[in-house]
Amino acid sequence: MQLVMALVQGIIDNLPALVEATVQMISTLASGIGEALPEMIPAIVEAVILICETLINNMDQILEAAFAIIEGLAQGLLNALPKLIEALPRIITAIINFVTNNLPKIVEMGI
Repeated sequence: MQLVMALVQGIIDNLPALVEATVQMISTLASGIGEALPEMIPAIVEAVILICETLINNMDQILEAAFAIIEGLAQGLLNALPKLIEALPRIITAIINFVTNNLPKIVEMGI
């Protein structure tokens, strides 16, 4: 316990110096970023342009991939329809049974 209290007291005693060091680090970091921005901005713009050009140059492949995804989704849904249709009577029966069995509670709740 004394160790913890000594540690806390040490932090409290050095808090002004810690705050000063933190302010100095943030200030130095901000200055560095500010000085580097004139060089960074053209590089960032160039990177954005390169990304856009790459996307534009590959638009056909992107479109083909999108169509393949949509086609796969549609086919999957069509393949699943028979199972869903087969299960509908059980699903509807279960819902009806649930409502019927719980009708007094539902009415009591005012729904």
